[in-house]
Amino acid sequence: MAWIRLFTHSPHLSGPEAWSALFETAHAESTSPNPNTQIASIVMKRWFQSLLLNSGFEPRMKIVMLELNLMNYTPRKPVDGIRIRLMQESDLPDVAKIDREAFGAFWHNSADALRRARNQSIWSTVAEDANGVVGFQISTGNPFGAHLARLGVRVEAQGRGVASALMHDLVQNSGALGAGRLSVNTQEDNTASLMLYRKLGFARTGESFPVLIYSAGGMS
Repeated sequence: MAWIRLFTHSPHLSGPEAWSALFETAHAESTSPNPNTQIASIVMKRWFQSLLLNSGFEPRMKIVMLELNLMNYTPRKPVDGIRIRLMQESDLPDVAKIDREAFGAFWHNSADALRRARNQSIWSTVAEDANGVVGFQISTGNPFGAHLARLGVRVEAQGRGVASALMHDLVQNSGALGAGRLSVNTQEDNTASLMLYRKLGFARTGESFPVLIYSAGGMS
């Protein structure tokens, strides 16, 4: 899976002209190791969506935004046997493994991407029990507050309140970090994720963004 993170061009070129040349090269490089590699993009602008649709991309799902007013957050009871601490460089192998388990092939991040995310975060923590790291969260800052960029829990530890413990620690420290609101996004059809965030106090903002996929061999 390859992701389009950014597209920009000089005003001397039209959008379609610049996109066509860049995408042709990017597609060749992305599919060179594996011809079945899919290319995806979360689309925030209609003009870019038109470019993708005209290039053979197809809609796959929608990403929805949720937000939590930290002033209205109700603290959860501490979880027995779970300790929250700052994420260290040495935790990244465990974090990458949890990310693969929790998010699957489509959404998981590489170890390098998780390392960059940690380095750019305002607050990144892990949850651990007697057996080691069982969950993690990575949050970034923005002019409106903070954004929960990643929250993952080891499959066998799900349902034990690990996510709530990570969230409680994040909220406790968000005030000191100058954040009054916390945002997060997830797939519109991810019922389990939506239920978790609603349980934690998040509410839908009404914003949503389509995810478009390009596959040379056809949509799977």
